[in-house]
Amino acid sequence: MKRISGRGKKRGFLRRDESGQVLVIVALGAVFLIGMAALAVDVSHGLVVRNELQNAADASALAGAGNLFLPSPGPDWARAEGAASASIAWNKSDGKSLVNCQVQSGYWNLSQSPAGLQPQGITPGPQDVPAVKVLVRKADGQNGGPMPTYFARIFGLNSIPVQAQAVAVVSNPGYVKKGALLPVAISKELAERFRDYKDPAHKFIIGSPYHYPNGLAGQWTSLNEQYDGSNNVPFIRDLIVNGNSQQINVNTSGTCPGGNPNSDCIYIQPGTKNTVYANGNQPSISQFEGQDVLLPVVDAILRDTTHGWAPVSGFVGFHVTKATGGSIKTIEGHFVDGFTAPKSGGAGPNYGALTPIHLVQ
Repeated sequence: MKRISGRGKKRGFLRRDESGQVLVIVALGAVFLIGMAALAVDVSHGLVVRNELQNAADASALAGAGNLFLPSPGPDWARAEGAASASIAWNKSDGKSLVNCQVQSGYWNLSQSPAGLQPQGITPGPQDVPAVKVLVRKADGQNGGPMPTYFARIFGLNSIPVQAQAVAVVSNPGYVKKGALLPVAISKELAERFRDYKDPAHKFIIGSPYHYPNGLAGQWTSLNEQYDGSNNVPFIRDLIVNGNSQQINVNTSGTCPGGNPNSDCIYIQPGTKNTVYANGNQPSISQFEGQDVLLPVVDAILRDTTHGWAPVSGFVGFHVTKATGGSIKTIEGHFVDGFTAPKSGGAGPNYGALTPIHLVQ
């Protein structure tokens, strides 16, 4: 009988131990692979669902903010919240139509100091703008949630709540960027009555002796550049084509010390020739007939003799119905309520013009 050496026994025992270790490693590897599958499938699914909810929240917040100033002077909180809630049904997530969301409205500080949505009843500061906040969730009792899982069920995780949030704002412009304005200023006294003159049936005239309580309805301006070259047509034509050469801000001090140090004053410059009112071959106001334009509002009495810096009080939308040259020299039109001012932002007084609606969260 052949005897097995001790050395052989040792090798046999080692072989049996190694096979047991392999089984343990395989089992652990299987658990790891299943976990990775759960991570890959369920997490990816969760990200898709969350992106769908985020798109829905963004769209609803924008829809709500778009109604903050329509049709009332605003903010119309109830109308905005209703529009945001109603729009949620236009969206789907995880193959199912969304049916509910949580909507709030109030003021949003653009510098986030304080942070978060502030109550409607505050006295808004220069950085506080009307906002609509929307929270969309797939959770118990909300939008068919929570989101079901697949591989994660092996570990007892059958579902995951998912949510997304968005905040949209709109305001009256506190500043306009380069190229936003025509070189015609409106008096503050008239702009404060813009609701009386926003109807096409209530047109008014700029550039004639047609007086309102304390001054002309409007006057030519060289915008952010001081220019006293009377009747310099090329200079004004350049402003008609290109607008302001730098950003112009609402003036909060009410004065213009040292000219225009903060880009919040514009220079009133009457006396331009009739061809900048109407001229078929060269740039003139008449080329804007039938269009909405943006004009600066100034806190100053506007006369034919006014030459000097004037504080910018805000911005107003104006619809040009007619511009006449020759011996008459007038611009006729009416204000536009709810006019979205391109290239604008911040927060300023309400003269009917609005900034573009945008998401801040």
